[in-house]
Amino acid sequence: MSSTGTSEAVEIRPIPQDRLAALWPALLPFAEKLAARFPDDWPVAELRRQAAAGELVLWLAYDRAALTPLALMGTDLFTHPSGRRSLRVRMTAGEGHARWVRAAERVAVAHARANGCARIEIDEARDGWSRALPDYRRVRRSTLTKEL
Repeated sequence: MSSTGTSEAVEIRPIPQDRLAALWPALLPFAEKLAARFPDDWPVAELRRQAAAGELVLWLAYDRAALTPLALMGTDLFTHPSGRRSLRVRMTAGEGHARWVRAAERVAVAHARANGCARIEIDEARDGWSRALPDYRRVRRSTLTKEL
């Protein structure tokens, strides 16, 4: 199976590291949206650094007919202390996730299987993701913060 996801209207492709600089203007609005929502976790410069270093694979979802960017997803591969491998969806940014979430999930599954992963983990998944992906289960993750 290829590492791209397509549906009737949406295609998702990985962004090669050597094309990151050329494609950055199209990715920047998503990076800025992510940084506005999670400024401590995803400053724009850090997202770009991780992608350029190969620590994070960026995937662009776009409307096939209009060639309009819809969303950005970042994944990495993680080996647990037990040796089990997971593909982690570390971030997503976009609008109208109902249009692209299933294509993104197919891409993640294919990429995970191709890399020997036994599981997919979606970091910091909000409640909307649970509704959009009913075959996933919420596990022990919750975040509590207190500003000092």
